[in-house]
Amino acid sequence: MKRRLTFVTILLVVAFAGVSSAGVWETKCLMCHKEGNTMKAPTKAAMLEKHKTGDDFMKAAKASKNPMMKMQKDDVLNAATKELYP
Repeated sequence: MKRRLTFVTILLVVAFAGVSSAGVWETKCLMCHKEGNTMKAPTKAAMLEKHKTGDDFMKAAKASKNPMMKMQKDDVLNAATKELYP
């Protein structure tokens, strides 16, 4: 009985871990783009105000001269765009 309860507990933890995972913005972007940061990266609100469409946002992200943005892979930028411009 104890083994079965442990197995069920593990299954529930794994199932809920996938559901509650943070998005790309929270895990990859927010550290630099949060309010009050010292890195000179625009906030989410500022980016949404300046870039009205996902395509405009992607062009700006790829054209950025910031070395931190140059390190971002296309799949991360695509996922962030989908989160910011649903």
